[in-house]
Amino acid sequence: MRLKILKKLFYRIRKRLNSNVCLEIFEIEGGKSEVLLPNGLNAKVVSTQSELQSLQLKNCYCLGIVEKEIEKGSQILLFVENSIIVHFSCFTNKHMYAGEVRRTFCFPKGSLYIYNCYTKTSHRNRKLYFYALSIISGQSKGEVFIASLVENLGSIHIIKKVGFKSVGLIYYTSFMFFENVSSELLQTKIEIRH
Repeated sequence: MRLKILKKLFYRIRKRLNSNVCLEIFEIEGGKSEVLLPNGLNAKVVSTQSELQSLQLKNCYCLGIVEKEIEKGSQILLFVENSIIVHFSCFTNKHMYAGEVRRTFCFPKGSLYIYNCYTKTSHRNRKLYFYALSIISGQSKGEVFIASLVENLGSIHIIKKVGFKSVGLIYYTSFMFFENVSSELLQTKIEIRH
């Protein structure tokens, strides 16, 4: 346990002392797609602890994360198999802090931001991420945004496959205690705050 805490602390210090990150922002107009899920795959959106408890899920790594995201006021799309969360995708219509670039994104009113998506290792390559993004963007009435680190090529491939278009890049560089943030946002109404 101590080793895990020390590794986490070392990682945060190293990241703070020297970091060079590029985050790509994507957008899609909501409500344009309808998704047919394969047999046996059920999606459930939860936004309260009571909705989550009603699913009677087994305790697992994902459950704690989902509970924390609900406390923040987010909605979570879940794929559950045998009472275990096998995929979750969080989304919100509120301002959202992006730890990768240490800034808060402010999106246009009526839009959604998808973040913190995770698929259990044993369930990867089953298109769960694709289905989750398609469901969330298909049910939204306004624009839907998502961000990904540019080196996360697998995620970017799926994001583009769903129909999201790149609307800009955000660069974050830090050395010691100096940091620089710059952006190339294309015709979008996203505001970035410190």
